[in-house]
Amino acid sequence: MKKEIIHIGDLIREKFEEKCRADATFSKAKFARLIGIHRSSVYNLFKKHSVDTELLDNIGKVLDYPFLEEVYLKKPAEKPLPAVIVGVAISLEEFQKLKLPEELVALVEKK
Repeated sequence: MKKEIIHIGDLIREKFEEKCRADATFSKAKFARLIGIHRSSVYNLFKKHSVDTELLDNIGKVLDYPFLEEVYLKKPAEKPLPAVIVGVAISLEEFQKLKLPEELVALVEKK
């Protein structure tokens, strides 16, 4: 079985660019300041094949992406599913059998 190699710099750049598209005020300078490196080092970061785990954890917090899980646990990041509201009446007992996240069940049970 061939191991899949993740080029972490490419992945960081991809998530950085997504953040820039979502937030017009986000820049390389702001990113560098938030992760504790010099702005010119951001370019080098995008070229790296590996990154210190502490730095990668910090980058993940800033870019709101679970890099450590994806890279070290080989667990693909879950993308949020679109919210769908369907008006179907079911009993509370049937609802509890759906095995939904506890937070959602608790929220519904409160109402």
